[in-house]
Amino acid sequence: IVNFKIEVLDFEDKNQSDIESYLKAANSKVFNLEESPLIRASLLKRSESENLFFLSMHHIIGDGWSTQILVSEVVKTYNEYFNE
Repeated sequence: IVNFKIEVLDFEDKNQSDIESYLKAANSKVFNLEESPLIRASLLKRSESENLFFLSMHHIIGDGWSTQILVSEVVKTYNEYFNE
């Protein structure tokens, strides 16, 4: 079992520079290959109707084919959830 959570962060009062700083730091965070999961996700809430989704995974768990499927499924699920 993989304990995977999407971290939801309040970015309503943040500016573009704050978002870029967060994304740069999150993308630079090193994965520990001895601990799962080797994937991270964050949802930055910009407003009631605007969100920014961040997904990062270690290259060892995905190749071009599997990453394309993962991104496709995430986008599909996200759109279904928010277009209900």
